[in-house]
Amino acid sequence: MPRTKARLPEEELPLPVDNSEPTEPVEIELPSEPDGSTEIELAPAPAPVEPAPEPAPAPVEPESPLQAQVAAQARAEELQRANAEMQRQLRERDALLQTERTRGDDAEYNSVLTAIAAEQAVLDKAEQDYAAYAQAGDFQTAAKAQRIMAATAARLDRLEDGKAAFEQRRETRPAPAAEPQPAPQAPLDFEQRIEKMPDSAKSWLRKHPEFINDTALNNKIGSAHSYLVNNRGVEAFSPKYFEALDEEFGFKAPAPVEPQPQQRRSMPVSAPVSRDVPTANGQRQPSNRITLSQEERQIARTSFTNPNMSNEQKELLYARNKAKLNKLRANGEYRQTTEQNG
Repeated sequence: MPRTKARLPEEELPLPVDNSEPTEPVEIELPSEPDGSTEIELAPAPAPVEPAPEPAPAPVEPESPLQAQVAAQARAEELQRANAEMQRQLRERDALLQTERTRGDDAEYNSVLTAIAAEQAVLDKAEQDYAAYAQAGDFQTAAKAQRIMAATAARLDRLEDGKAAFEQRRETRPAPAAEPQPAPQAPLDFEQRIEKMPDSAKSWLRKHPEFINDTALNNKIGSAHSYLVNNRGVEAFSPKYFEALDEEFGFKAPAPVEPQPQQRRSMPVSAPVSRDVPTANGQRQPSNRITLSQEERQIARTSFTNPNMSNEQKELLYARNKAKLNKLRANGEYRQTTEQNG
């Protein structure tokens, strides 16, 4: 790239104003100073920085497919548990009704047995009376006892029929089944959990099953999925997507970033000097060439308030002052002056 040479005069001249922001360092060639005097102009203290406003709360990230799969599985297991609980309650209700029916039947059967015993006692008494009255020749009273015997025997027959029916029903009635214990719901295995995932996701998760089995890691991979897809625009479940996941969770070292070559722009002037001065990093460079970083260029443009100075003239003046400061440091004069002044 050809260099553009510009000769800057010693006196300040009105030049077109360059309001563009500096984006790279610049190397300035300084003219020689015949008198050898040193002047250093310090920039005013920077204005206080206003505190940045509080950032807005981050939007809620949508669930990733991995999190959605785990959540759907949890809902299915919860539905299974609720269904098992409902079935248990229905069985308990049926068992209670059966118990009540059994108690009613038993009470009625016991009342039949009590009635049979009472009628049997009446029949026995009537038979005794009949025999006694017939032997005594009181056939009229014996006839009454005989009628009592006939009526009591008829009632006993009906009661015995009822008793036989109860006993037959009790024999054919199924015994109350013991309440079955609900079988524990076996959790879905790993393959069932990833069944609905794409094949590429299944392959990656089979290598790292902890991201399905561990809830905390599942939340992390959900956040990583949202960041890659929504912020970086990576296609979900693509090869680049899984490479990014490997780098995110340390399964693959990130590719080294090639350093960009630093472009420098020089501004030669006519008068070279022969002496070298050390820079801040200890290296020596020609004293008539000063490199200003992007930050130093910005400071130079804001430090000098003369409206007739162009940005290039401000940078040149800043570079001169920097060269003088480097020379003082090289000679040890800057340290002595600083120590004397406290």
